Amino acid sequence: MTRWLFTENGRRVSREVPFMPDLLFVHEARERLDVTVGRMANLQYHFARGVYHLPITVPERNMEHFIRAVASSDEPRYFRPEEITPGMLGKRVRVIGGRPSAERAAITP
Repeated sequence: MTRWLFTENGRRVSREVPFMPDLLFVHEARERLDVTVGRMANLQYHFARGVYHLPITVPERNMEHFIRAVASSDEPRYFRPEEITPGMLGKRVRVIGGRPSAERAAITP
C-alpha cells in the first residue's frame, strides 16, 4: 500500500491505495479461478512473457517473504528497475528475507 492525496469536497485527504492497483494476489487452484475470471470482464490473468497462456504465479515461499517485508515497515518503498536513478546507486538499503548475509545491501548498477 502507498499513500496518495485526493481532493474531496474541496479538502485534501490522504488515503492508502494499492501500490500496483491492477494486481490481485489470489491463493487458489487455477481450475477454480478460471470460473471466476471467466465471469468477470474486468478480471484477467497476467501471462508470462514468451510462453503461451501461462499465468504468472508466485511461489508460496516468495509470497511469504513479500508479505513479511511489506508488513515490517510502516511505509515500504518499491522501485521498478526503470525508476532507479543514478543518485540512488550506492545508497544503503535494508533487505528483509533472502540469504542471511543479505540483511544490508546497496543498490548497484
